[in-house]
Amino acid sequence: AFANNAEALVLDERLGVRYGENPVRREVMQLSLAWETWLEANGLWDEIRLIREATRLLRDADPESVVLPERVDRLAVGAPESLEAEFWSELGRRAKVEMLGPVEFATRLGGSALPETTTWIWEKWHGIEDAAERFAELWQQTATEDLSVWERTAVLIPDEPAVRRSLTRALERRGIPLADPRDPTQLRWDERLKRAMLPLQLAARDYERETVVELVRGLGFGATPGVPTLKIVREIYDRGVRQGLASYAGGSLETLHGRLTEIQRAFGGRKKALELRDSHLDWLANSSEWTEADRGWAVSLFTRAWAGLLEDLERAGSSDRASPALHWVDRLEMRIEEMAPPPAPLRPQAGVRLYRLSQAPVEAIEKLILLATPPQWLQGQGAGDFWFTEKEREILAGEFQVRSTLGIRDERLQALQAWLKLASEVRVLDAGWEWDGKEREGLLPLLLELGLPADREPERKGAHPRFVPSFAPATPLGEEPFRLPLHPDRAVKNGKTEIVATAIDHYSKCAFLGLARSRWRLRDLEPPQAELPVNVRGNLLHEAVRQLLLTREPGTPHFTLAPEQALNLAWEKVRPRGVLRNRRLLEIARQRLIPVLVRFMAKETEYAVRSLTTVKSLEGPPLSLEFSNFVISGLPDRIDEHRDGWFVLDYKSGSGQPQGLQMLDRGYRLQLPFYALALASVWPEKPVIGVQFVELTKEGKRSNGILFDAWVGKDEGKLISLGGTSKSWIKDRTPDEAWSQVHDHLETHGNAWVAGEFTARPKFEKDCVDCFARDLCHERRRVAQADEGGEE
Repeated sequence: AFANNAEALVLDERLGVRYGENPVRREVMQLSLAWETWLEANGLWDEIRLIREATRLLRDADPESVVLPERVDRLAVGAPESLEAEFWSELGRRAKVEMLGPVEFATRLGGSALPETTTWIWEKWHGIEDAAERFAELWQQTATEDLSVWERTAVLIPDEPAVRRSLTRALERRGIPLADPRDPTQLRWDERLKRAMLPLQLAARDYERETVVELVRGLGFGATPGVPTLKIVREIYDRGVRQGLASYAGGSLETLHGRLTEIQRAFGGRKKALELRDSHLDWLANSSEWTEADRGWAVSLFTRAWAGLLEDLERAGSSDRASPALHWVDRLEMRIEEMAPPPAPLRPQAGVRLYRLSQAPVEAIEKLILLATPPQWLQGQGAGDFWFTEKEREILAGEFQVRSTLGIRDERLQALQAWLKLASEVRVLDAGWEWDGKEREGLLPLLLELGLPADREPERKGAHPRFVPSFAPATPLGEEPFRLPLHPDRAVKNGKTEIVATAIDHYSKCAFLGLARSRWRLRDLEPPQAELPVNVRGNLLHEAVRQLLLTREPGTPHFTLAPEQALNLAWEKVRPRGVLRNRRLLEIARQRLIPVLVRFMAKETEYAVRSLTTVKSLEGPPLSLEFSNFVISGLPDRIDEHRDGWFVLDYKSGSGQPQGLQMLDRGYRLQLPFYALALASVWPEKPVIGVQFVELTKEGKRSNGILFDAWVGKDEGKLISLGGTSKSWIKDRTPDEAWSQVHDHLETHGNAWVAGEFTARPKFEKDCVDCFARDLCHERRRVAQADEGGEE
């Protein structure tokens, strides 16, 4: 932006005296000279070369050979820098040039408003979204009375994508059109653009997991007929895929793998840009996942983008270069970032007229709206560039025609004053908080400089009524349970609703958890990690323990398998899903399970020697218990035979299992007690004398369950030794009394399940801390209800 290269060198030398040589600026200067030489050699033009050549013609051409207007009115904000100034100086020698500033031009448009006569309305809302909703609301109210008012109203917004998105969203909700529907930020967020780039990105980045998942979720691409899309995504996560086409082969992903193979044939390998262009446009034109309108938009956009890229490659002599897809995709993405958004096919006859905050008025208005104006707007920040920093420009501006921070501030102030010259009413829609949660500074200093009366204060509005409910805390639900109809797909056994024992366990923990886990069958869909998922870890340990017990010497507490051998057998049978495919990570995860098995073997040996029990059954038998209108069924992990009766054990891979009194008195976590009650009807020859949780952890705790007094102690024949304060040590009731209580709890919970009662009310609040469904029942935002007359 200099009149000539000599001027650039002078300015550089001036700064060199003050600060020393700047090697970066010298490199940029050499690059600039090379760029200009390339333009001239190829007969190409950019704005700077065009102005420089026009200036030379004005200076050197014969006056009689150049036809110029007699007068030129120039609308400008601020003084021009040296290159532009020289052009206007040469033109001024041949024609009359009158420079009009924004305020002068506004006066010609009919602007006559004085600061003291301007009506100011200043509203301060909670956030930018609230201010945008307020504006849309005003437009809708006024449009019903007099639509012509908005033809004489200008809306100034900062050049920030967040503000434009908020305003556009608020207008679209009410069906309010924009006078110019083009959005300069469209190519940053348009989903059609993202979808059109997906096949290229897949081939370029070796089929990264998240990109493939995005394609499957967004378009159902590669989904197997009859298989839900979510199941395809789960399978990708369970396999621990990171990238690589071969990772998607086989199983339920076979259809997806076939579609990805088609993409690989079209876009994979080393290709020329022209070949990749043809493949991409052909894929867009023939893809069945697109609607006709979206397909036309995408083909038009990418035809222009590829044409521009190929034209540049032809000029650079690189059009015949064959490169991997990633090379061309990076350049295509850069090209799209620099493109203007495509024009809208239809333009409304009237609508909201938006202007950038830095624009000066070019037509008359009566009302002005300032939406989300930045408080620091008049500080003139942003003058620095590749040539000079803001500080360097401040130094040079005192001696040369260099644009500085003060110059930018003056330009912005002039533009706003021109709008105020035209408008008789100014409405400021301010916000107290940014879109990202940061508090905004006050607008008062800026507005005072624009002419706001000194005694004026903003009208504080808070949140817009549309958003007010979202700020309210969620309070506990009332005692009245809500009801859902019986799910039509639920299994039926002997004419009665069948409820699996796991569902009863969830339901007796929290009814809403039973709804989410067992009726809706929801679970967290987490990407593969370096650690084994909790459920996979539990399955592996469960199977390894089963192998240890199956190979134990009959009638003895001695194991014939080592922990490593048992884990190897389990590893072959239970697929380690949901963990990243990496041998080293898998081996680390595997080694972490061995201490758990060592601890189990030590505890199991101690238990077998003291209790004199034998393993009667592993994984069975299938148990069921019939009630009046439902049946509960399940499969116990393990049943041991004691000389006095049956003892039921359940394996858990986590700690914090329920205690006996919680299960008996509160009806909490009823899966294990159900096994005891149902077993009595299958094997009635002996009573059930207790149930116990076996934690497959490094501690290997076994102190939780329903453990009756007659079989607690350190003597031979006792099942376990407990401390006197243990709530799993049942001293005040017999097994028959305890199982009768369990029967009542099961009947109550089963009837509620069949009736569809799913109130979000857990038995113990501690269970909410790690519950995956906390967002569904709003527990995260719940607060305690205030006592009558007190505070929350």
